[in-house]
Amino acid sequence: MKRLLSLLAIVALGVSLTFCLDRLYCHNEYIRYDRELGVFAEKFQRAILHQLTDLTAVGDLRAFLLARNTLPAQDHFVRYTSEVKKYYRTVSLFSYIDETGRRRYSYPAAADDEARDAYNEQMAKALSDKKTTLSSPRYIQGRLTTVAMDPLFRDDKFLGIGEVYFNIDIILEQAFNSVSVAEGPFFARIADSDGKVFWEKGDDPGGSKQSVREISIPAGDARWQATIGWQRFPEPSRFIRTLTWGGGGLVTLLLLIIVNGVWERQAWLSRQVAEKTAELVSRNKAVLEAKEARAKAERLSSLGTMAAGISHEINQPLNSIKILSSGMLYALRAGEYPTPDEIGSVVQGISGQADRISNIITHMRSFIRGDGTLVVPCEINKAVEQALGIVGTQVMNHGIALRKELAEGLPLISVAPTALEEVVINLVINSMQALDKTDRLEKWIGIRTRSGDGVILEVSDNGPGIKKEVLEKIYDPFFSTKEGCDNLGLGLPMVHTIISSCGGTIDVISNENGTTFTICIPCGQDGKTEVRKS
Repeated sequence: MKRLLSLLAIVALGVSLTFCLDRLYCHNEYIRYDRELGVFAEKFQRAILHQLTDLTAVGDLRAFLLARNTLPAQDHFVRYTSEVKKYYRTVSLFSYIDETGRRRYSYPAAADDEARDAYNEQMAKALSDKKTTLSSPRYIQGRLTTVAMDPLFRDDKFLGIGEVYFNIDIILEQAFNSVSVAEGPFFARIADSDGKVFWEKGDDPGGSKQSVREISIPAGDARWQATIGWQRFPEPSRFIRTLTWGGGGLVTLLLLIIVNGVWERQAWLSRQVAEKTAELVSRNKAVLEAKEARAKAERLSSLGTMAAGISHEINQPLNSIKILSSGMLYALRAGEYPTPDEIGSVVQGISGQADRISNIITHMRSFIRGDGTLVVPCEINKAVEQALGIVGTQVMNHGIALRKELAEGLPLISVAPTALEEVVINLVINSMQALDKTDRLEKWIGIRTRSGDGVILEVSDNGPGIKKEVLEKIYDPFFSTKEGCDNLGLGLPMVHTIISSCGGTIDVISNENGTTFTICIPCGQDGKTEVRKS
């Protein structure tokens, strides 16, 4: 389920990112198109204004009329203006108005316009009376015609007015064609001050207001309103959009393949880990079982070594029982009847010796079973005595003296009693076996307890010592320098494991004069051992 959700999430993410990239590209294209429209509108406005303020034709007419002492005749004026008009495509009419306001010359012939003639007469009279001046051409706008007027003076004498009519259609057409950045994509329409459209170019599709520009064009005393827009708003490049979606789909597919491969790899690794874990658990179980079996074999091997001491310990109470019972039988056969107190004393002695035998057997059973997990507060001196009770006789039968120096008042330590006895027995047996290899006249094993950072146990001997190259391996399982199949090499490793589990330490000092093992088991302020795991 998680795998399916991950793949679906990647698909959704890939589609979302591709869609966002496509929208971003389209948005940037729309912004670019809108900016392009703004550039076109600004250029169109500047072109119109430039055409309207180009007064070269008015200046040339003024220079022609003032070039001689007398004004030219009609035919001379017509010839001049007909030639000049070829160079001024935007000029529709040249005319000369005399000082009375009457139009004397015009080319082509001007249509009758009473209102226009009345205006000219008023302007001429004002100029003649010097009530007004025309320092620059004055524009009189119509909807389709713009008029430029230039006064004529010679020696401060008013001679009339030069007048030029400009064709607005041609001006606007030239302005539009001069700035069009693409063939036919734009439209334009221009309305006069009253809002009536008098010129347009291209078809207005009636599109969104985002695709048009509104500009104002001052034309003399009037102000035109121009609307510029796209005839057909361009679409973003299909190639780039296809490339974007194709690339997004390819990246999404690659991510799906990669993630699916990762899931497959993870599933394979999980199966491998599960198989290896099961295999390791099986092997570990087998190793633990083998280790427990070897440990038990080591204890049984040690028990064989302790057999003589055990038999001696049991024989002593048995001999006492035999002596007490034989003495009682002998008295009865001799006709001597002991008193009840004497019988009670004999029976009590026999019972005490039987209890002693039972305690020895119980202790040996516990040792053989390895009840080392029962951690209780115990006295280290008592554990030493119990251990020596098992192996002490065997040690003395080997001609080795035991030297005990057990301090009194030591605090209790939390450790399994049988495990502590096993530590003492292993160390004593190792010392005994080492001393058996020497021909010293005096052989001894010393056992000492004392207090320090904790409770300290020292087991030492005057044997031949442990070689340096062997000393580094004495705690390795199954390492042994002893000959014979009974020596499994687990004695000292077991000692090390038991002491480490109690949070204690074990140190060894060895030379040619003997070996000393020093064991320290820490204890708390309340007299109990602090048990640490290692």
